[in-house]
Amino acid sequence: MFAAGTTLWNSLWAAYGQGRVPAGLLGRVGAAQRVVGLLMAPVGAALAGLAGAAYGVAPVVGAAALVFALVTLLAWRALRRGRDAVAPTRAGTAGRPEPLRSR
Repeated sequence: MFAAGTTLWNSLWAAYGQGRVPAGLLGRVGAAQRVVGLLMAPVGAALAGLAGAAYGVAPVVGAAALVFALVTLLAWRALRRGRDAVAPTRAGTAGRPEPLRSR
């Protein structure tokens, strides 16, 4: 279940970013998202450990799964609604420089 939700979330977030982030900043924005996500992993693990000790592992895992599913569903609905508000560009090519050609 977690792998399916993560796959869906990553796909939604990547599509959102590629459609709204200027092409010249895609690498930087993606790297910044990755760094923030990796830095927050130990914080989440510590909070989950504390919650698990206080309430038990099963309720914490259930609550985490529920929150993850709800956030993914809400993001999916918001992104589907928002895609019609932005004029689409040719997929993956908005403002990208031409590749260098050898002489």
